[in-house]
Amino acid sequence: MRKKRWLLGLFIALLVVIGAAYHHHEESQPVSGVPTVFVHGYNGTAGSTNRMIAALAHSGVAKRTMRVTVKANGDLTVDGGLYGKNPIVQVVYQNRTNGPQFTNWLLKVYAMLHSRYHVQRVNAVGHSAGALSVVEAAMQHPAVKMNKIVAIAGPFNGFFEKGVSRSAFDLAANGQPKSPSERYRRLVAEAPNFRANAVLNIYGNLGDGSDSDGVVPVNSARSMKYLLRNWHGSYQERQARGQSAQHSRLHQNNRTVDTALREFLF
Repeated sequence: MRKKRWLLGLFIALLVVIGAAYHHHEESQPVSGVPTVFVHGYNGTAGSTNRMIAALAHSGVAKRTMRVTVKANGDLTVDGGLYGKNPIVQVVYQNRTNGPQFTNWLLKVYAMLHSRYHVQRVNAVGHSAGALSVVEAAMQHPAVKMNKIVAIAGPFNGFFEKGVSRSAFDLAANGQPKSPSERYRRLVAEAPNFRANAVLNIYGNLGDGSDSDGVVPVNSARSMKYLLRNWHGSYQERQARGQSAQHSRLHQNNRTVDTALREFLF
């Protein structure tokens, strides 16, 4: 009995050593491609971006190697590292309802990636309020250069609110919002500083006559085009349509979104 226990202990120890060696080997791989930062929206969690990240990993084009947790006071906790092919950095805010701070916190993440890991450029993907923050951060001289940006269901000219009619989100013929929100006017003022190589704007349309994903009007999301009218990079739009295009379902195994991310980023 004592001998069996000894052999079992030895076997477990060998497994631990082998696992540690494999993990070390994996993390020692050089980075190829551009790291991609994923940012959730208001009241979001890691679950808000997990499935999009998993879809990219399943297709073999990228893999999450780092998670950065932003504490309520703005301090950063880093799990994992940057290694391998097209590493993904998942950002999670502990104070997930402090939307006004999302951009500042994201800028801190960029600065950390640059100073600690010598990252020179990144891609960024944001959903909802996270889409706002990845676009606004690119207007505020981030520590890294922005390569490709994906905005998913970005409420650039606001959300649906009780008592607000759909006409409040109407666009003029040139794409300019007829009733710009205070946040949109601020983004217009910051827009001349926007820097990125390419932008993909994904928005949802339930097709039920609401011209929205149930939370963000189509015209609010599409108002980003006018916002970046003087920027000379590549701008694309992609519409997801039907019940699977509901605001929260856009990041939950949505084939249109997953395919667009893979094709645009990689």
